[in-house]
Amino acid sequence: MLDVPEHMDDPIEALRHALDLLVPEGIVIVTVPAFMALWTNHDVLNHHLVRYTKQSFRKIALQSGLLIQEERCLYHWICPVKLGLRFVETVFQTKARAPQVPAGWANEVFFRVSRLEQRLLSTFLIPFGSSLTVVGGKGKT
Repeated sequence: MLDVPEHMDDPIEALRHALDLLVPEGIVIVTVPAFMALWTNHDVLNHHLVRYTKQSFRKIALQSGLLIQEERCLYHWICPVKLGLRFVETVFQTKARAPQVPAGWANEVFFRVSRLEQRLLSTFLIPFGSSLTVVGGKGKT
C-alpha cells in the first residue's frame, strides 16, 4: 500500500482488507506522508486527508490487526524544504496549483540526493522524514 491510506476515509478497514489477502506469513508494506507540520499545497493537490506520525499510524495499525515489524521515516533532506515551502505558502497565502514537470537534470539531482541519503543514513532510525514506511503482518485483532 504505497501512498494509499492518506487518501482514505477509513484506512483501518483498508488495512484489514489488505491483511485478509495475505497468506499467514505474508507482509504488507505501507508508505504514507509523514508529519502534519509538512502539509503543503502538494497534499491538497494530491487529495491527502492526513499525514501520519509513527504514533498516529500505530493507532490505525492496532485497530486493523496489523502487527508492525518495522517502521522508519524516509527522505529526511526534504523536511527543511517542505517546512520552508509551508512557511512561504502560509505567508503569501498561495493557492494549490498543478506543478510544472521539473527538468530532467533536477529529477536526477533529487534522485541522487535521495540515494545518497539512503546509503549514508539507512542504518540509523532518524525520527523525522517526509515519508513513513511501515512493514508488518497479521497480528491478533
